[in-house]
Amino acid sequence: VPALPRSVGRFERRTAPLVHFALYAFQLALPLSGWALVSVSVLEIPSVPFNLFVMPDLPLAESDPAESFWTSAHWYLAYAGIGLVALHFAAALRHHFLLKDTVLTRMITPSSDHNAE
Repeated sequence: VPALPRSVGRFERRTAPLVHFALYAFQLALPLSGWALVSVSVLEIPSVPFNLFVMPDLPLAESDPAESFWTSAHWYLAYAGIGLVALHFAAALRHHFLLKDTVLTRMITPSSDHNAE
């Protein structure tokens, strides 16, 4: 991870790694909760990722309460993830248009050498 510009405050320096961790966690948790959902569903509809292969179910017991739990978990994870991405997007725009630093530019072209401010 490249060093943040000097214009980035202490609060943002502390929260940025947490937000990045959360974004990665949601990328894992959301599909896993969906996989658990279809695995416990009493409908027994197979998962066929990208129409390439039938994915085996997780070894979880099928039941209506389990399906209800995983439906809720998947729903909440999806909307929390959408909120987190929207917050991240808004923060990037704030850096670019209000603070006028290089954070957004570095996000778009991370391999480029941007001077720290």
